[in-house]
Amino acid sequence: PSHRNGASEHHHQLDQEQPEKRSTEDHETNPNPPVFSSPRSTKKFIMNRKLPLRRQPPGIVLIAKDRDVVNGKGQGVQRLKGNVNYRKAVKAHKVLYATCETNKVKIAKGIVKAIRFRGGRFLKFDERSGEYSELGNTGKQGAIEKTSQALREKQTAIRKQIRDFNETSRVGLPTTQFSDEEFYRYSLYVFASIEGEPCNFEYLPASVKEMVAISNLEANCGASPYRQEIS
Repeated sequence: PSHRNGASEHHHQLDQEQPEKRSTEDHETNPNPPVFSSPRSTKKFIMNRKLPLRRQPPGIVLIAKDRDVVNGKGQGVQRLKGNVNYRKAVKAHKVLYATCETNKVKIAKGIVKAIRFRGGRFLKFDERSGEYSELGNTGKQGAIEKTSQALREKQTAIRKQIRDFNETSRVGLPTTQFSDEEFYRYSLYVFASIEGEPCNFEYLPASVKEMVAISNLEANCGASPYRQEIS
């Protein structure tokens, strides 16, 4: 019996000493160490902490690509290829924007959707840090609102041009109303044309062909490509 009592007392002392040793080791590395099931898992945690990973902050973009649209001031930003093509695309939608009677935001949504589908992003350039941050679609500073603002520019002049065209033309400009999906398909066609990608006009949906014809009003300064299509 005395031998059993001695062994029990010896094990009890070990159980008391071991947690104290782990606690001291953990405290030297981390003042608030997590609870682990064994000394091995504690050692693994300490070793991992010695090799922290350097990660890029979320939302920060190192460089703008050719299909990105950058929101910023200065000639350097405006001359970026993505911005130049974006302005061309917006211009190709302005007559359609003027003739759209309701829910004009769907035109901006179609442009934004087409850009993102083609791998482009909407970025904001910080002149102080020299970094780009990515913009979302919604909100006052979002891609859709920014695109809507661009579409609204010079609308007074475009509406006057449409009135003049309707007064002098045998066939007035069509007032066909198009869906969200049709505007998106038209936007895809516009960007493909701007970037010189092969596209067979004959195989386009009829609605997209009509949108192309209507939009040519501004580009041709009052010429009537649509009249040629329907004659």
